[in-house]
Amino acid sequence: MPFSEEQAEAMSRVVLASTGRRYGLARVCHIWGVARSSVCYGRHPKAMVRQRPGPLGPSSDEELARRIERVLTGSPFNGEGYRKVWAKLRFEGVRTSKRRVLRLM
Repeated sequence: MPFSEEQAEAMSRVVLASTGRRYGLARVCHIWGVARSSVCYGRHPKAMVRQRPGPLGPSSDEELARRIERVLTGSPFNGEGYRKVWAKLRFEGVRTSKRRVLRLM
């Protein structure tokens, strides 16, 4: 790639002497062949980190996975489903969603 995202960002802020206006990010990216989304990602890299949607639960995924493992090993049955594991966790006082238990299982 001949131009980097940082160079495209800098060039889009240059003011033309004849008109007093900036080039603009879309125009610079189109002419230079740089993806505009890459330039915007470089502006705010922390905002693009993928997180699990919704509020955080009372325990981390690792702790909940250990509790699920403990429920499964303590059961006399061979194959337990996520709904039964969720109910047993709820009986123990661990409040979480069925979908989270399903995802961790």
